[in-house]
Amino acid sequence: MTRGGFPRAFVEIAWRSGSASTRSVLLREDRDATVLVTGGLAQDVERAWSTTLREALQTSPDRMVERLTAAEDEDGSQSSRVQRDLVASFACPEALRTPDRSDAASLVCLLRHLRLISFDYQRPTSRDRGLALADMPACSPFGRPVRPRRYGSA
Repeated sequence: MTRGGFPRAFVEIAWRSGSASTRSVLLREDRDATVLVTGGLAQDVERAWSTTLREALQTSPDRMVERLTAAEDEDGSQSSRVQRDLVASFACPEALRTPDRSDAASLVCLLRHLRLISFDYQRPTSRDRGLALADMPACSPFGRPVRPRRYGSA
């Protein structure tokens, strides 16, 4: 995921699996989610997504749509440009649109079920890599300890 938004294939999968009609989401509240696992994210993208999800969960879909509407003056907007771009990238794909599942409130209902898991394995000081290596011995077959290996080692 980038400042430009969600990958198109993920958006289609989420819309196919998540929404039957306006505000009638097939995913059960507090139980089901559509998850995108990705590498490290730019800080502004991670912050924008975290803020968007938190606000979508705390308010009504109609109120969230109002927040995401850009003001004439950027200073008067209740959302950032990155937030609006992320949400716009999640619009229902043309091939899946119907009159009852193409409005902004339906999009917000589906956004509530999205989760983003980001791993920073590519960074030299990867916290996630350290956690994975620390967990390896506990995940070994038959309780035998496994020595962690460095990337690219045999």
